[in-house]
Amino acid sequence: MLILLVWYFPQRIDFNTRQFDSLLINTIEALLGIIFILALSKQFERTGWLSSLFSYIGQASLIILIFQVPIQDYWGQKLLAVTSNLPFSYWISFLAGVIGPILINALLIRPNPIVREWFSQPALQENKQSGVSVFE
Repeated sequence: MLILLVWYFPQRIDFNTRQFDSLLINTIEALLGIIFILALSKQFERTGWLSSLFSYIGQASLIILIFQVPIQDYWGQKLLAVTSNLPFSYWISFLAGVIGPILINALLIRPNPIVREWFSQPALQENKQSGVSVFE
């Protein structure tokens, strides 16, 4: 239904200029989009490893927000200079801008109790049976 509404009705939303071409159509599209994302999230929840992955990324979202721009800007400029391929440099720098902060979080922030408190990250918890450190 969402795809049909978007495909057959030309009414658009422009948040920059606060323009709604059709309040009814745009509202229905927004509600259907929300329902779609909630249904997709429910399906992800049923897959254990995918749910854990998105949960971990969600816990690191503050770190991603802080560190993404400098990492993405640095790698985007470097890749564009080397490859002259704009779409490639965009995608790879985007991945670096997400994966880099996640690595910073896992390697530098979470193991350090003082820095972990600054960023409100959950503490490491030692699993008694396996001896493996896991996050709360």
